[in-house]
Amino acid sequence: MSRRGPHLRALTAAIALALTPAPAGAQAAEPTPRSGEGRITKTSQPNLALGAEAVTDFPVLLGGRLWLELPGRLRLNTSLGVLPGAYSRVLGGLAESVGGVEDEEVDLVRDALSSSFIWRINAGWRPLPARGGYVDVGYTLATLGADLDAATVLSVSDVTVPAAFKAGDYAVRAHLHMVNLELGWMWDLFKGVTLRAALGATFIAGVDTTVSGGPPTPLGRQITASAEAFFDDAFTSLRVIPTFTLALGWHIWPFGGPG
Repeated sequence: MSRRGPHLRALTAAIALALTPAPAGAQAAEPTPRSGEGRITKTSQPNLALGAEAVTDFPVLLGGRLWLELPGRLRLNTSLGVLPGAYSRVLGGLAESVGGVEDEEVDLVRDALSSSFIWRINAGWRPLPARGGYVDVGYTLATLGADLDAATVLSVSDVTVPAAFKAGDYAVRAHLHMVNLELGWMWDLFKGVTLRAALGATFIAGVDTTVSGGPPTPLGRQITASAEAFFDDAFTSLRVIPTFTLALGWHIWPFGGPG
């Protein structure tokens, strides 16, 4: 008993100490985090980004744009918009100065642009991870149209008609197929707001114009075919349209922009 007594008392004291609750306010020591743990770094940001913009691609489009950035900083975006009257006047001036459209015919080209729907789709790349510079290339479809009176259509037709000819009204519809190239830069301003500016060029790849109306006679069909050829040549004469882009947008994902 004398030998085991001290050992038994030491064991009892150790058990009592282990079962005694820690004093109020005392906290267990936390393990020291390893390097990189517990911090939000650039590498922890999502590698997908989504945003929306109000955009002008002057003088081709005024509308909205939705963009997506994929891993590897690959870019996809699409835009929908219209061609305002001021933009159509600029294009009419280009058709006159560059395309050789006669002065008296410029108003007809502008009239044909009065109703419009523009769709763009692009793919591109942002080369530098920490910078906003990018390059995009894509396709633009412009659907244009207007209702014109007989006198206007006959003035661009090279068909001779008798004085008593009654033509009626006409409708002009045109589809312009274009290829566009854009070099630009995007800035993250604050709290997810973005600003983007770019310079580019839009190339006319093909034009399909339809002129309908008038009498369904051989002479009437000659008139519409001649008018279609005029508008095809006028739109094709634009060839290359220089563009300037300005857009104000918002990061949809990640919400509020990059951290």
